[in-house]
Amino acid sequence: MKIETIVFDLGKVLFDFDFASVFDYARSCGAKHENLSDFANAIDQSAYERGAISTKQFIARVQDQLSQPLAPDQIASRWQNIFTPCEDMLALQRRLRNRHQVLILSNTNELHWDFLIEKFALESLADGTVASFKVGALKPGVEIYRAAETTFKLKPESTVFIDDIYLNVGGAKALGWHGIHHTKFSETVSELRALGVDID
Repeated sequence: MKIETIVFDLGKVLFDFDFASVFDYARSCGAKHENLSDFANAIDQSAYERGAISTKQFIARVQDQLSQPLAPDQIASRWQNIFTPCEDMLALQRRLRNRHQVLILSNTNELHWDFLIEKFALESLADGTVASFKVGALKPGVEIYRAAETTFKLKPESTVFIDDIYLNVGGAKALGWHGIHHTKFSETVSELRALGVDID
């Protein structure tokens, strides 16, 4: 069946990001953990991306993990300023919108989402969006893909999902979507063409 909808992840697909820079700054402010994964767990990053805690609660958790006090706006600014556009993928996305419905589906949080809207006009980049913190579910769990299907009336067999994390692609494929594990621009283009998607 012909591909009608192409769904893009955000991080490492449309925008590169550098969490390590946030952690390096946290360490300079006396972070209580020596590695990034422990720090992410301590600040409840996953809960924040699920929308289970508010931005105010999240910032308070970050403050609790630092020996040097930081104002909320300092924390927010450091947390947000980590993104660099992936220009080749954004150009591809723009071309695809001429012939297909293009959506964004991402594990993300309110601070990042608001920043990307303000700085890069995120919501204008696609025909619709599904953000984990808004629907209360994370990839690769079934609920976030079902939310996209319901909201945008997707046909799984006519939908392809592009994500940099293999497990997330697997979550979509388990529901009958097509999936592309994005590691390299040229390979993603080749896989889209193999699915019959007109790139040019």
